[in-house]
Amino acid sequence: MGNLKEKMKKCVVSIISILVLGFAVFSQNTKPINIYSKAGTVDSKGQESICLQTKNANLVKNTPVSIVIRLDKKQQKVLSAIIEKRLKESCLRDHAEGGDDHQGKDYYYSLKLKKKLANEHEMIFGIGVIQPAKTIQVKNNLATVDLNKDGKLEYFRSCTSNEGYNFTIWTGKPLQGKRIWLSYYYVDFGTEADCKKKDLEGRK
Repeated sequence: MGNLKEKMKKCVVSIISILVLGFAVFSQNTKPINIYSKAGTVDSKGQESICLQTKNANLVKNTPVSIVIRLDKKQQKVLSAIIEKRLKESCLRDHAEGGDDHQGKDYYYSLKLKKKLANEHEMIFGIGVIQPAKTIQVKNNLATVDLNKDGKLEYFRSCTSNEGYNFTIWTGKPLQGKRIWLSYYYVDFGTEADCKKKDLEGRK
């Protein structure tokens, strides 16, 4: 009888250990990412001069970056690039003001496309996703990817407000889901505002 109790006790202890270990692994794998270290604004002066503005200070040469462009077009497009080097100052056109809605310093990197575009006049202007865990797919004309590894898809959008563009990332479809990232890009000319209330809700 005593041996049976001892065996049952060991069995219970083993089960509890397995459950605790499983929970720890699950918690580690589901830890939310810092979206501000994974995204940034991308601007260019042509294919040979592409700029990334981000809060991430630790990017090294050849780090992959996916660029989502044509955000306001019928069909979005994804480009593949790599980090060339970190820059000492803004590389945005005309040192454009703005940035994401998170406090902290902005960092700037030059990017290089993995493959040159057939259309040399294609505007490379949009959202950069740094080292995405999965390939960004274009489905039903919209770029999507699970950035948070939570089984939910993220989407990308842009809209205009007074003298500027607003780039956003959403969990769930834009304007229907939850906005998780917002970046403002100032331009020195008037733009016709087409942002919706939800685009800019809670902007700092």
